[in-house]
Amino acid sequence: MTRKKIAILSLICLLLFFIIIIVSLLAIKSDYRFIISEKLASLSRSADCEIVDIQYVERSLDDLYGDSSVKFDDSLLLINSSYMLSNEYVPDIVSYKDVLMSGTIVDSYVSLADSVMEKYGKSLYIISSYRTAEEQEDIVNQKEEDVAAKVGASEHQSGLALDVYVSGYSGKAFIKCEEGRYVNTHCYEYGFIIRYPYGEKSITGITYEPWHIRYVGYPHAELIYMNSLTLEEYITSFFKDNVFYEYDNYIISRQKESVTLMIPEDCKNIVISPDNTGYYIITAEKNS
Repeated sequence: MTRKKIAILSLICLLLFFIIIIVSLLAIKSDYRFIISEKLASLSRSADCEIVDIQYVERSLDDLYGDSSVKFDDSLLLINSSYMLSNEYVPDIVSYKDVLMSGTIVDSYVSLADSVMEKYGKSLYIISSYRTAEEQEDIVNQKEEDVAAKVGASEHQSGLALDVYVSGYSGKAFIKCEEGRYVNTHCYEYGFIIRYPYGEKSITGITYEPWHIRYVGYPHAELIYMNSLTLEEYITSFFKDNVFYEYDNYIISRQKESVTLMIPEDCKNIVISPDNTGYYIITAEKNS
C-alpha cells in the first residue's frame, strides 16, 4: 500500500472516529451531554492574573472598619469540613421576597433571575437558602454525608449559597433544561459559581450539585470559572501570599490576618473578605 493510500485511510478512520463521538454525544441524555461538553470546553478556556508592583499603604483593621469607603463582607469565605464556621459566626441575613439570604448577594441574584426570565420567559426559584445550625443538623440526619455538609461546614449557614430551580426541573434534573444549563455556564457573570463541580468530590467533599450556586463576587467568579477551579483550589493555591495581582482593572491580594493590611493606592470600591483560612482577600478596582 502506498503512502498516499495510507494517509487517506488514516484520514477516513479519523473522520469516522469523530463521527462516532458526535453520534454518541447526540444519543446520550441531555444532562450527560451537557457535562461532557462543559468538560471539553474547560480545556480551552483560561484567565491569567499578573503579579504587579504597585503603591500601597499599611492600614490598621480598626481604621479600615471605620472607613465608609471600604466594604467588609464574607463573600470569599471557604466553608467546608476542614474550614468550618465558628460557633460565634453571625451572617448578614436579609429577607428577599420571604427568602432569607446574605444581604451581599441579593442584587446579584436578582440580576441572574432577571436574565433567565428575559432569555427564557421562566422564573428562577430558590428551594433552599440560609439555614440555621439547627436546620442544617436536621438535613444532615436525613441525608448521606457526601450529600449534606455537617453543621458548621455548610455554606447555607452563611447565606451565600442558594439552591435554585425552574418549574419542572430541580436537583440533578436542573441541567436537563436550557435555563439550568444557562445558569451553570453564565452564573459567573453575576458573581456566582457552581460550588460543587462534576468530578471534583475528592477536593470539595461533596458530589456534583448543578443546582447549588455560591456567591464569591466579581472578578473572582470569572477567574474560578475560566480556570475550572474549585473554591478550595482558588482560595488556598491560586494566589501567592502578600503580593498584588491585576485582572481586568482589578487589584487582588491575599494577605495573612494581621492588625494591619496593605491597601493598594489609587483604587476604589475596596472590598475586604476573610477567607476562613487565616487570610484576608482584598479586591479593589483601579481608578484609571
